[in-house]
Amino acid sequence: MIHKKSMQHIFRWRSLTLSLLLIASLQTMIFGFFQIADHSISIEHASRIIPLNILFYSVMLVTSLFHPFIMRKFSLQFALIAGLCCDLLGVSFVWINEAVGGTFVLVVFGFLFAGISIVSVINCLVTYLVIEFPRSLSFAMLVLFLFANLGILADTLIYDLLADHNFYPIFCGTVIGLILLAIYFVYTRFFNPVVPVHLAHLRRSSLIWKELHYRMGLFIAMMLLYGVVETLLSTWGGIYLLKFVRAVQAEQAVILFWACMILGQLLLLAPIYFFSARKIFSLLMIFTIGILAFLAEQTHATGLIAGYIGAGLGCAIIFPALLSFFEKEVLITCSLSKIKSPIAFVETGISLMVGGYLAGVGLVNMFVLTHQNYPELFTQAMFYWGAFLLATIAISSTYLNWSSGS
Repeated sequence: MIHKKSMQHIFRWRSLTLSLLLIASLQTMIFGFFQIADHSISIEHASRIIPLNILFYSVMLVTSLFHPFIMRKFSLQFALIAGLCCDLLGVSFVWINEAVGGTFVLVVFGFLFAGISIVSVINCLVTYLVIEFPRSLSFAMLVLFLFANLGILADTLIYDLLADHNFYPIFCGTVIGLILLAIYFVYTRFFNPVVPVHLAHLRRSSLIWKELHYRMGLFIAMMLLYGVVETLLSTWGGIYLLKFVRAVQAEQAVILFWACMILGQLLLLAPIYFFSARKIFSLLMIFTIGILAFLAEQTHATGLIAGYIGAGLGCAIIFPALLSFFEKEVLITCSLSKIKSPIAFVETGISLMVGGYLAGVGLVNMFVLTHQNYPELFTQAMFYWGAFLLATIAISSTYLNWSSGS
């Protein structure tokens, strides 16, 4: 009987984790929908895309600052449901705008709620995995962002498939149905991690700076730089490639980038489980820096597409590895201090790092939106800058890992 109950518990735990990973795919698919102007904005509002994106990324950054307070004040389950409800409102407002023929206020509200939801949901999912898988953080983060990248790729493929076949009703209707299902699932199946009363005071956001000092700032900076590099290859690269290949080939190269990132994460699941994430990370960073230098010298479709395939494979580990390094830093800090519970750092640290990544993505997107009519600014030198940023990440992460003794 005890064995049977234990097996049932394991099954429920695994089904919960898998369902949350699928929610991550749904969330990033929604992020892709709002991030790419052609997907979410009607032609009559195309001239307002820049202020909408300023609103979108500003809301995400503000949410990353206040989200830890929401989780402390209420609960992880409440924050996750609230984020999914914001998803529901965001997609609904954009769909209603399309149905009624264009009301800009609805679009503004759609982007506002979408910005809140993206940070809320991703932060909650990362927090859950950190609490549930403290001994397999690198593996857990890799799996999470494997599912997250599937969502980004799915948005692009669905749009290409349905662009001429009532995209809004089919996409938005399906997504709203999935969001409602996700809300129901989280409400009925999700559990809140238990925080002992005597540790509640440790959840103050100021504590992380008192314990980690400049190291927390370095982790945020590395995430920002990676956000710049990733968006440089996708959004910026999609325009740069038009100088050498047709529009269809440029789009296929970007799709290949995301597909190969997913493939890379699949291929890394076994190595990251059995071997040190630090060593694999270092090797892939060297490989990716070389790939960016290679891309800078390419002018033909074959070389450019090969470079994008390599870049996707190389970038597969960076985001999950940086989060994993941070969590290991937290565990070491807890073991060396009087603070024995990582909950003191997890909520705020994850939120700030995700905020740093989104800041990097937003910077490049805003550059593309404001300068896309100036082709002279889209030069191969940007790939060299990307390689320099990756080298900075590699050096900084090596320093943090060695100096922490992890």
